[in-house]
Amino acid sequence: AHRKGYKPGGINPILDPVSFPGAPQTFAPETLKDVELGVKSSFRSGDLAGRVNLAGFYQWYSGIQRNRTVVGVVPPFTASNITDNIAAARLYGLELESQLNIGSSWQVFLNYAYLNAKYTDYPGSTADILGNVSQNIDTPFVGSPKHQASLGVKYFPIQSEAIGDVSVSSDLSYQSKVVVDDNIFTDPLRL
Repeated sequence: AHRKGYKPGGINPILDPVSFPGAPQTFAPETLKDVELGVKSSFRSGDLAGRVNLAGFYQWYSGIQRNRTVVGVVPPFTASNITDNIAAARLYGLELESQLNIGSSWQVFLNYAYLNAKYTDYPGSTADILGNVSQNIDTPFVGSPKHQASLGVKYFPIQSEAIGDVSVSSDLSYQSKVVVDDNIFTDPLRL
């Protein structure tokens, strides 16, 4: 599969071009293009039945919109927040979904996702209050854990047309660390 998606552009607050020279009055759309290859399969052998879905993908992300602060060049040197297209990234990974049915009473689920997300263009640098300087291109990608996994078991002690199915289940989930703020480099205690 190949898809293309976008987030619309827009208009920044009215900025005086004399006080804020070069500050963009508008910002363009974000664009995401991807390619995905996958396979879906099912199997049955005696009392065992199941399915496995596996997909790999690669994404090109351009025109990433980020908020930034611009400061006026004439008194009173006011600051304003604007949106600008300042970054690009590439993301790739894989996703596995599987289910195994053992007879009619047991189901076992295993799901896993791997994501590698990295900026390919993000100009500038950021300094924290201690003076440590980091290049913006090294900023971790927000909201993108590298690994996610879940394992589940479901048991159906009662299966009845009269009252319905009664089940008991247990799930275990894991997610690797995730960054939730683009401003991580301004924190001197960052990991």
